[in-house]
Amino acid sequence: MGSIMILDCTLRDGGYINENNFGEKNIKKLIKYLKSAKIDIIECGYLMDNIEYDKNKTEFLSMKQAEPLLAPDNSYTLMLLGEKYKIENLPENTGGKIDTIRMSFHKKSLQKAIEYAKKIKEKGYKLFLQPTSIMSYTEEEIKKMLKELNDLDVECIAIVDTFGQMTPEDTRRVTKIFDEVLRENIKIGIHLHNNLQTAFANAITFLDTISENRDVEIDTSLLGMGRGAGNLPTELLANYLNTRYGKKYKLEPLLEASDNIISKIKEEHDWGYSLPYYLCH
Repeated sequence: MGSIMILDCTLRDGGYINENNFGEKNIKKLIKYLKSAKIDIIECGYLMDNIEYDKNKTEFLSMKQAEPLLAPDNSYTLMLLGEKYKIENLPENTGGKIDTIRMSFHKKSLQKAIEYAKKIKEKGYKLFLQPTSIMSYTEEEIKKMLKELNDLDVECIAIVDTFGQMTPEDTRRVTKIFDEVLRENIKIGIHLHNNLQTAFANAITFLDTISENRDVEIDTSLLGMGRGAGNLPTELLANYLNTRYGKKYKLEPLLEASDNIISKIKEEHDWGYSLPYYLCH
């Protein structure tokens, strides 16, 4: 296998839980904790238009608003929703701390996403693509989509299990399709939800299935903080990668962040497995 990267999306996907209102001090603390843990990429929140900027929220009109919150010498990204963002509002990349954009899009919006992707690249950013709800695609639709995306100069394309439907067998099947169709220099990412309590098992299956030289990226969040049943926990995956793949993530900052900040949010805004989320998978 090639390189393995963790992308922590607590400040973005976790923001579904608390309306992105972490508080300015906690945003800065979480970024410092994640940097200390040597997490490869930190997703700081959403890049949005038509909002009123609030320094306590992880919603930003521009990179400049996010940059004062960031610790130096780390990789950062923001996510934009392809159907809900006016791409002309995206500023040129002028060498700031955030040089990567993640863009999510729905199946029906593929052609618009391709147009947006080209414009994002023209503005000088690295680009990660997140086609949502991969289980809504047939195998032939996945192949067709990936062949079209192959022509774009993107860094990563992810398997996104939006509703936590995937079993390890599904993960193996979809991973093989991505691995076979995508060009070798494109990273394959995976974003897992925990409706069936299989996110960790799916991550292990993903790593066991991927081809030898493929670089990969795996989304996580502290304590699994995220919409509905939550996400793959950062601390679980970091420990597994240290043990199984010889990675050097620092677990203590992750545990401190979870105990000092995230667990307090969980007391007010619960997430995780429940019968309703099981039934809607």
